[in-house]
Amino acid sequence: MKKSSMFLVTILALSSLWVLVNSTPAAAQDNNTIVIGVVIGDLKFNRTEISLDPNTEYTIIFQNLDVSTYHNLRIDVNQNLETDANIADSNDLVIGVANDATPPSGVNTWNATWTTPADGNEVIFYCGFQGHYSSGMYGTFKIGNVKSPGFGLYSGLAAITITAIAIPYLRRRS
Repeated sequence: MKKSSMFLVTILALSSLWVLVNSTPAAAQDNNTIVIGVVIGDLKFNRTEISLDPNTEYTIIFQNLDVSTYHNLRIDVNQNLETDANIADSNDLVIGVANDATPPSGVNTWNATWTTPADGNEVIFYCGFQGHYSSGMYGTFKIGNVKSPGFGLYSGLAAITITAIAIPYLRRRS
């Protein structure tokens, strides 16, 4: 086998292993920090489904970039939010301004820490201002349903397979 071919195969194999080893679930890639923002001009969050590990502390950063409307992010920690009637539950974790406070003007960012429940339930997060939840401004934390490493794992396995096939082929050609 030519030295240049062997060098390329070695580089491909090593990079494949690096990708494979460094592939982690989405929730863990950002060191347990979750950023959720507001879609400007719409009553929606920019993320509506987030997979998290159970019994893990996360820092949640909430950004209200919509200067024309007041928003907050509430986490329904006791999981009793079924209608607008349970909005502003005193047990909810509120990130941002309280519903009855005078919101600051301009773009705002708040953060809080939250530990996910130990069980594999879903926990809703929503905007607690009147009418926002019923307009669709909510999302779900899927606890215990952390997605597989995804493309990094598959590309790493594919590269290793290609390398395993290429080495005998290149040896025959030399």
